[in-house]
Amino acid sequence: MNRLTLLATSSLRALEAHERVFSLVVALVIGLVSGFWAIVFRVMIFGLGRGFAFVPEAAFRALDARWLGIVLMAALGGLIIGPIIWRFAPEARGHGVPEVMAAVLTKGGFIRPRVAWIKAVASAITIGSGGSVRREGPIIQIGSSRGPTRGGVLDMPPPLT
Repeated sequence: MNRLTLLATSSLRALEAHERVFSLVVALVIGLVSGFWAIVFRVMIFGLGRGFAFVPEAAFRALDARWLGIVLMAALGGLIIGPIIWRFAPEARGHGVPEVMAAVLTKGGFIRPRVAWIKAVASAITIGSGGSVRREGPIIQIGSSRGPTRGGVLDMPPPLT
């Protein structure tokens, strides 16, 4: 194992000597990781959508009013995500893209990893429960939080603004 670590470290140092190649490799890794988490996010949406589907069916069976179940399903999703966002990551509110742009302008692109996870869970619950939001904003925010995290692991300096 020690030999593998030494090989990885020496390979990383060789790549650092060629800054453009190193940047491309890091961008490729971040893109692959972000793509993986985007797939996980979509699977979460599908699973939660299947889970929330019981509400309209239960309302239809009990009250013969599927529309009431659909309204209750969206309300239940909102009641779940409100306290999650309020308690764990208030900055996870919003669409995703404007928040990423604000982080780039004011914080050097840094987005706390917790925000990405809370945003993913809250957005998956919202979409799964029938909320009228789209997947792109949360996926952008999840991917954008990965870059600075990896940069910190690789001891890369923050970008000059």
